[in-house]
Amino acid sequence: MMRVAVVGAGVSGLGAAYLLGREHDVTLFDREPRAGGHVRTVRHGGLALDTGFLVHNGPNYPLLSRLYRELGVRVQSAEMSFSVSCGHCGLEWSGRRPFAQPRRAVDPRFLGLLREVVRWLRTARRSLDDADYESSTLEEYVLAEGYSSRFRSHYLVPLTSALWSTSPERALAFPAAYAIRFFERHGMLGLGRFRWRSVAGGAAGYVDALLARFPGETVLGLGVRSIARDASGVAVRTEDDDVRRFDKVVIATHADQALRLLEDPSDVEQRLLGAWRSTRNEVALHTDSRLLPRARAARSSWNYQVNGSAKPTITAGTRPRAIAYRAKNTQDSTSAGPRSFCRKKNARTSDMLMITGRISFQRGTRMCRSQGCAGAGCSENSRRNSSRPAKCAASANTTSRRMTSTG
Repeated sequence: MMRVAVVGAGVSGLGAAYLLGREHDVTLFDREPRAGGHVRTVRHGGLALDTGFLVHNGPNYPLLSRLYRELGVRVQSAEMSFSVSCGHCGLEWSGRRPFAQPRRAVDPRFLGLLREVVRWLRTARRSLDDADYESSTLEEYVLAEGYSSRFRSHYLVPLTSALWSTSPERALAFPAAYAIRFFERHGMLGLGRFRWRSVAGGAAGYVDALLARFPGETVLGLGVRSIARDASGVAVRTEDDDVRRFDKVVIATHADQALRLLEDPSDVEQRLLGAWRSTRNEVALHTDSRLLPRARAARSSWNYQVNGSAKPTITAGTRPRAIAYRAKNTQDSTSAGPRSFCRKKNARTSDMLMITGRISFQRGTRMCRSQGCAGAGCSENSRRNSSRPAKCAASANTTSRRMTSTG
């Protein structure tokens, strides 16, 4: 039996501790006073509302699904619809109800957008076999394939930005082949969709079930400061300056955080872990229907706001987008009554009604592939984002007002 430290009590750390604890003496550390990482379930008005991890499906999460079955965690069907609202041109549409605004049925510009979306859904994966896009960004891909700026700003940028919690100006810097294969694996290409699930009673239920079955020691509210390796094992120094000895350590944190913990990272570790940065997303749980599409038929599980003539929703002046996730759609709402609880990303809360919680999350983001990349401001990223349209591509007029959220 080995003594093993697991640093980080998110799903990766919990899973590692749970399995290793069957045969080894495991100690689980986390700086936060609670386990679960991105799992945050808020109890409000008799409801369990998830503000972090929301949904999963069988094909993409086979091990998580197996874990739920092993733990006896009950899951339920969840809706995963997506809408885009543009404050500049007034367009509101969703994948489930594209004509949420009936007048769009005779709008040639919107019908052209729908044709491009259908083309993307049908041909994006096949296009990887027809041409070499392995070294291309999404922006380079859509330009080469002849997609319009309207398609980028009112479909692909919102979708990509929402999925990977990244800012719109960087959304199309993702590697094209990787992104398209991701969309395919997650059932987001073609005209069929996977069956999505959420944890009944809130995702915190599976965290509680894991902790209840974990036989080792759990140290919460005390972060790890550094990790040093030597011939006899690993020395883990915590923030209270205590040093504990272990035979092995599992670092289940963001890559950049893991690199900072290592006192003697190898060249390979520096290269691989140093290629990542963490971005922070502010999340507010609210019941403010003003942050949903005005057209009720467009309201979806994910609601992306492109800012324009309406008052922009910005976090710290740097996030020109807002996403509202409707807990009513993704979780059990049998007792929710007439009110929709929403999870809002990157929004100022001063103008929001009935705030019931505000949380900050960090997400790992890989830097661009250029050698010596200095991050978002490097010349390679600037080149890749240099062709963003200045105006709303779906607007029929030629106003000179610039959008704050184009791709």
